[in-house]
Amino acid sequence: MRLSATLVTRANIYFEMERFHEAMEDIDRAIQLTPDYAWAYYTRGLIYEGLGESEKAKSDFEYVCEKGWEEACGALDEPGN
Repeated sequence: MRLSATLVTRANIYFEMERFHEAMEDIDRAIQLTPDYAWAYYTRGLIYEGLGESEKAKSDFEYVCEKGWEEACGALDEPGN
């Protein structure tokens, strides 16, 4: 879990720098290591939004929302989702 958290943190840094493909590499690895890690799915949703892939973003936000993360539920209500 610790490595997954580190990868998600780095993915968020890449995301903030608009280095979406590098962010996606880290987030995919984090999800591979910890398949039920909600923060990773939420972050991947943000990355998908950055890449203009709103349907994939919506899918990840829905998954996390179902897990009880209200911030993800709010992201579903934003324009474009």
